[in-house]
Amino acid sequence: MIGPSNLRPSTIRFLSIGVAISLAIPLIVARSLAPSPDGLGTHQQLGLPPCSMRVLFGMRCPACGMTTSWSHLTRGDLLASIQANAGGAALGILALVVVVVATKAAWTGAWPKLGISRAIGIGIIASGAVTVADWAARLLG
Repeated sequence: MIGPSNLRPSTIRFLSIGVAISLAIPLIVARSLAPSPDGLGTHQQLGLPPCSMRVLFGMRCPACGMTTSWSHLTRGDLLASIQANAGGAALGILALVVVVVATKAAWTGAWPKLGISRAIGIGIIASGAVTVADWAARLLG
């Protein structure tokens, strides 16, 4: 059976570099965008269309404000990030943590300890829960 403990250090390094780059790129892109003062719509600076749910139904989708949230987060403005989209702030923080963990794994060639992997898994679930709760609060509020 192939598992994390059976992987060669070179394979761990390769996979870790891929993970770190895959998460660092959106963070870098978010930093290059000016956060929208409206709290959403920052993604349109990338040439993307407005949110279909807002256009069709006049309401925010769970992801509305996430790019704006990441843009604020990469500037160190956690409060503005949470105000734009709390789930986006949680996901952005998780992405930063995973970049650090993956960079360490790439440097050492060792898989992260089980506790760290579990914490990241819990972070993914928590980010989803925060996103849904934030969306529900916006719909009801």
